[in-house]
Amino acid sequence: MRALLRPLARRHASRRYLPNWSALGLPAHESPNGSRVLLATMAGGNLQAMNVERLLAAALTVRGHHVDAVLCDGALPACIECSYLVIAPSRMASAGPSESMCRQCTATGVRALESAGASLHSLSKWILPEDHAEAERLSESALDVASLTLDDIAIGQHARAGALRFEARAVLADGPESQRILLRYLRAAVLTCRATQRMIEDLAPDVIVLQHGIYVPQGVVVETAKTQGVRVVTWTSGYPESSMLFAHGDTYHRTMLAETPADWADVEWTPQRAQATREYLDSRRTGSRDWIRFGSAQASALAESLPQVVLDPRPLVLVLPNVSWDAQIHFEGRAFASQTDWLLHTIEWARTRPDLQIVIRAHPGEVTGFLPAQDPLREILPIAHLPENVSFVDSTSPTSTYELVDLANVVIVYGTKVGVEALAQGRPVITVGEAWIRGKELSIDVETSTEYQRVLDQLPFADGIAPEHTDRALRYAHHLFLRRMIPVRALQRVTHPGPGRPLYWAVVPARQSLAPEQDTGLDAVCKGIVEGTSFVLDSASPPQPPAA
Repeated sequence: MRALLRPLARRHASRRYLPNWSALGLPAHESPNGSRVLLATMAGGNLQAMNVERLLAAALTVRGHHVDAVLCDGALPACIECSYLVIAPSRMASAGPSESMCRQCTATGVRALESAGASLHSLSKWILPEDHAEAERLSESALDVASLTLDDIAIGQHARAGALRFEARAVLADGPESQRILLRYLRAAVLTCRATQRMIEDLAPDVIVLQHGIYVPQGVVVETAKTQGVRVVTWTSGYPESSMLFAHGDTYHRTMLAETPADWADVEWTPQRAQATREYLDSRRTGSRDWIRFGSAQASALAESLPQVVLDPRPLVLVLPNVSWDAQIHFEGRAFASQTDWLLHTIEWARTRPDLQIVIRAHPGEVTGFLPAQDPLREILPIAHLPENVSFVDSTSPTSTYELVDLANVVIVYGTKVGVEALAQGRPVITVGEAWIRGKELSIDVETSTEYQRVLDQLPFADGIAPEHTDRALRYAHHLFLRRMIPVRALQRVTHPGPGRPLYWAVVPARQSLAPEQDTGLDAVCKGIVEGTSFVLDSASPPQPPAA
């Protein structure tokens, strides 16, 4: 029933959260003196993505650029819009997304973009019969899907990422059903690759802009564009309300890892910026200034939920994993092949250290994320057989992760951004996976399991981190949350987001609000897309809401 109601909810939401912008007078037109920008998220049913893409299309058109937008018109046998919440895995394996789902998805994308100045295109016009034959041949002969490449494009890895995301698991479920779903994503990756090659040849874009830059089809589009020598920009929602995070050349997951202290350490550090950063980090305890919130909006009674942690005098080691499927897709293994291997190693080490207490806090996003995990940690770890000195806090617990950080002597993270805040609070942080703080000269970054064991053997550390190190961590927090996450005034949080509703939508009251020098955040985004400048805005002030 839930799956049947979802298209109806989406249809209703598309009318409300994608109002017609024809009054703005932005017909698609050639702009010979401007750049050619191709919007290629393709998932018309993604209301958040369509709100961003229509805003970009309109703002770029007003600035004199030509905007093309491509929508998957049911051309792919699997895509990012598919998940176990929307389609039963048995149906996905046998038939894929339904005709009605694809039709509604396309209609929503058309509604979003046709009045925003973009020239619309259907993906299917670049897919030929021989592409389907090639996709079938590869899917029938594939022994190891993840290793498959096509014209040096890792289509197998993207197919695997798409299937893992569909199931919301770190490892695909056993059985023929999951294998058929994986092969669907493989065929979709092949078709996307071939269509993107022709799309680039026909449209000759100067830059391609799309959400995420991973999964199918977006990850394949990014890799194909790079092999064709076309610039790529990816984006996602920022954490502060009304903010966006953009990146050049690859998915932001990887580009944020590639940043170095040179990108932020020399920014003029004023008392005002320091205070603004502290205030924002403090607000993250309840999410009062964020539109992406995983934990409870209220602080919990820790003394009631975990009295042993409060009363135990032993030094506390706080272990913070990611959502399992998210970690497997976004982050490659470093010291360990997987997050699970790391956690099991840590539990076995804990047996040898009764002088310490260890708390493993499962990520709240297992439950509160947009795609709840089907393999929560409580089903992966040997919870009933943990050592006496190890406590497990389930993702369903109201216990605040920030309260645990307050009590911790050291924090160990896989990829979670809480590591940034822990460092800014003066807590030493050990980084095991691909956390964004890795390589920033802030955390203790381990590369091998042997190195990890050596660091563990040094615990507890005699002291915390030096005040100047805490100050440096605060500077990075400022860079990440208040410079890289750019406020865009036209984007407003939806009051009650939920199934069939986006997290935010674009409110544009007048064409003038899209013009240059009306919104410094939108100016920075458009300039970065067209000119390739850095997606950084030096503003510590939250955006003001647009006029009603």
